[in-house]
Amino acid sequence: MEDRKQQMSQKSIDAVFAGLYAFTDIRGLLRKSAPQHILTPEEKEQILTAGNTIRTAIADIERDLI
Repeated sequence: MEDRKQQMSQKSIDAVFAGLYAFTDIRGLLRKSAPQHILTPEEKEQILTAGNTIRTAIADIERDLI
């Protein structure tokens, strides 16, 4: 029952939203490049940045809750 008492920190809550916004950024880039999804070097960099944001968000959430 002790585990149930643990609450998400504000950092984890912020990480959830940061990850969701990063996924939204990727979604926007994919919609813009549809149907072939040919990305410019700048768009590829934006996707890499968004992916890093998502990975960081997941790590923050795991650290806080697990």
